[in-house]
Amino acid sequence: MNIGDNHEITLTPKGRKLAETMYERHLLFSDVLSYLGVERQVALKDACRMEHAISAESFQVLKSYFLRKGLDTPESVE
Repeated sequence: MNIGDNHEITLTPKGRKLAETMYERHLLFSDVLSYLGVERQVALKDACRMEHAISAESFQVLKSYFLRKGLDTPESVE
């Protein structure tokens, strides 16, 4: 993260990659939980916890599984 003279915050390339990874995880987990019947606000809250706790390896396996099942994007779940 970089902070500019006018207090503008920007992400470094490494920080941006990490943010994108967490966002991808968040979307997948919140959408799958919602699809499975979890109330949306609960799914969003739980996804916040899950996205940080899971390993890259486990996430990739779950992501592959959900892709095979057709649950790959927010639009496909809703």
